[in-house]
Amino acid sequence: GAPSAEEHSFIDAAGLEALASVAAGLSEPFGSVDGLSLSRMGSSVTQLGGGGGGGVDGLSRPLAVDVAQLLKLCAAENRSTADDWLEWTRRVSVGLLRESPCLGLRACATLAQVHAPLAGALFGAAFLAVWCELPDEAHAALAGSLHAALTASAMPLECLQLLLNLAEFMEAHEAPLPLDACTLGAVATRCHAYAKALHYKELEFWAEPGESTVDGELIDALLGLNMNLGQLDAAAGLLRYASSQHIPVRDWWLENLHEWEAALRLYEERAQGNARKDADEAVALQWDLGRMRCLHALSEWAPLVQLAAQVWPQLDTEQRAEVAPPVAHAQWQLGDWAGMRRTVQYLPVETAHGVFCRAMLSAHAADWYGAQNYVERARALLDAELRGALAEGYDRAYATLVSVQQLSELEEVCAYRTVQQRMSNAQADAAALGYGLGVTLDSVPPPLPSDGYGAPPPAPREGEGGGAAAAEVLVAQCAETLALQRVVWARRLTGCRRSVDVWQALIGVQTMVVSPDEHSATLVKFAALCRKRGRMRLCAHTLSALVDGELSDKVCSLRSLPREPLVALGVAKYLWTSGRQREAQALLRELLSAREGEMAAGLKLRAALALGRWNEEAPDLGAGAEEVAEETLRCYAAATRHGPNEYKAWHAWALANFEMASRLEQQLGPAGALGGAQSSIGGGGGGGGEGD
Repeated sequence: GAPSAEEHSFIDAAGLEALASVAAGLSEPFGSVDGLSLSRMGSSVTQLGGGGGGGVDGLSRPLAVDVAQLLKLCAAENRSTADDWLEWTRRVSVGLLRESPCLGLRACATLAQVHAPLAGALFGAAFLAVWCELPDEAHAALAGSLHAALTASAMPLECLQLLLNLAEFMEAHEAPLPLDACTLGAVATRCHAYAKALHYKELEFWAEPGESTVDGELIDALLGLNMNLGQLDAAAGLLRYASSQHIPVRDWWLENLHEWEAALRLYEERAQGNARKDADEAVALQWDLGRMRCLHALSEWAPLVQLAAQVWPQLDTEQRAEVAPPVAHAQWQLGDWAGMRRTVQYLPVETAHGVFCRAMLSAHAADWYGAQNYVERARALLDAELRGALAEGYDRAYATLVSVQQLSELEEVCAYRTVQQRMSNAQADAAALGYGLGVTLDSVPPPLPSDGYGAPPPAPREGEGGGAAAAEVLVAQCAETLALQRVVWARRLTGCRRSVDVWQALIGVQTMVVSPDEHSATLVKFAALCRKRGRMRLCAHTLSALVDGELSDKVCSLRSLPREPLVALGVAKYLWTSGRQREAQALLRELLSAREGEMAAGLKLRAALALGRWNEEAPDLGAGAEEVAEETLRCYAAATRHGPNEYKAWHAWALANFEMASRLEQQLGPAGALGGAQSSIGGGGGGGGEGD
């Protein structure tokens, strides 16, 4: 008869070597284990029977499967907690190996019992081997247990991911599980496995008539999944299909396409027009909620908070819980901590966002222990989400990783405020002794990357008291520590993805303790990122915190030139991109004439190239054409002096001279053009010869 598991309890040296070779090939996820791998496993363990003919005969036919024991093991009743489901998953994965008809898999059961990753890697192969030996009645019972596990509310995400991989594995081997595609799609969406969710939703879409109906709900789900996967063309094609099939277009489909400005205009037209009078309160409320979602996506914090204050009395508890996350985020960005504290009460403590907002409030209230407790709870909640997202790839998990980074920086913010408090106490002690300390946050330059926190304290000055000298040393060390932390934050941002949402999330945490003037360079970079991504309102809002005056998409009234030349250059670029070319050129000319001595060479190079390029693109603005051309040549010549090794400066200067020579040739002929070009080069680019 077939050899039992007890007959193979003793494995000789050759058998151990064969089993080790099998286990070494199973370090990959079980989705890569195919039929050929199983046949290799069967051939690799032929030595387990001692190499005799009986062992080979035993491998030639499948081992018996105890169906009753297997179904009892897979039963999903009386499971109510996450720990229960984790234990169920472990028992099922090991039990499938023990009941496997394949001797190679059954031999791995003992090792899998003590090494859980092996059981997970072999889960699909073991299930497929057992599934092929079960009768139809057992198929139905086993599928029912899997359905109960998939729909259980307490099932951990890592266990759901394992079952989703099993369904994918079985489908790839032409043995699909008798599970509803709608159920699998919902579970995949819950695990943030958007690629799997899209596959099951497409199965619903392409189902036979009568089995599934293509309606607005299905189109809505497909739009959201395609946008999450970055498939913009597929999402646009779905809209065209819906129009061709006369499926009513829903208002929030523009939101799914991330056409936030178009969606906001649509909601505002309906909310303010005659449609609002004819619509019932529920429909009008949905329009207001859509406006709030669009305002949040566009970072329009003040209008969002105002609209929320108007709508809030009309919302029930469930709707307030839905609206609370964007409203709390807007209040955080505006620094409305009292309003945020009231809103956070409606955020569930079972979500990472709700716990993070509570951690922010604790940090603002200087409750360091409470903030640390919330941070740890948020990390635990994000851990399961991050595991499921990483299974889909790094890009899918990037947003969750940013949330994890926010938690780390919130801890640094708490430490930063602790150092600030220590520094303030030292200054107060020195003032009480009658000494005024000259060390402030602005008086300490940012340290070099090689500098550390433990620099030796300077010796007390002659004539000073010991207490005042010690306080001055402490203040200097604290100021250096704070400056180093700001440098770390700024450099860390440069390594992040150049996304407006990512930078805004991290900068928002840092601004809890850092004033706009202390990280103006970071804010200017963020404003440039917003400008390049078309987020002009957010760009203006960011720069307005750095200037003395009002700056918006309609008004630019600066009472004085910005103190930092880098900020002035950023404002000029914003004005140019927003269509106010005359104001941009005037601001840049004023910057180069009034602050050139304060600017670094690299910044002077960028400003000169920008002004020269703008004069070429809009020569009719400002003075006459000849004066603008001369100014352009002077700008490019100055750029070659400020950046003698910068190819952009030399290329722009040479091209401008070539174009001027071409115009002179058309006007004066070849002889006159030669003399005019020589005089223009000698006058405008004489300084450029220094870089030759």
